Amino acid sequence: MASNRIVTLAVVFGSALYPAEPLVAATGLDPDSPVWRVGAEDSVEVAVQLDLKTAQTVQVAVGSKVRLIVQSPQALELHFHAFDQSARVSPGKPAEFAFQATRTGRFAIEAHGIVDALGRHERVVLYVEVRPR
Repeated sequence: MASNRIVTLAVVFGSALYPAEPLVAATGLDPDSPVWRVGAEDSVEVAVQLDLKTAQTVQVAVGSKVRLIVQSPQALELHFHAFDQSARVSPGKPAEFAFQATRTGRFAIEAHGIVDALGRHERVVLYVEVRPR
């Protein structure tokens, strides 16, 4: 039976406000960049406050209808190339990406407008992993 519940996960500077399972040990990721698994619901809403120092990862199940709300402490242009979407975000004005997670994989959201230590003008700020159910 399909589920139409909306599940909200808020990640604020690396801590979950909604019960979610950090997968740091299972994935071998740096503890400062936890992975947050969102349930295998048909409709998922995820709210993320970007930590501009470390790219976070959010996992959703393949087939999910996802609404991703992204907040940032500074103005940025965000590009979600895998789903051909872009949006502007600034303090108090979140960006929103809505998509159907039709294929599995790890997809990056890049911020343009950040200059890193190597002088590059874009950086991955968030990963969305679409996992099998």
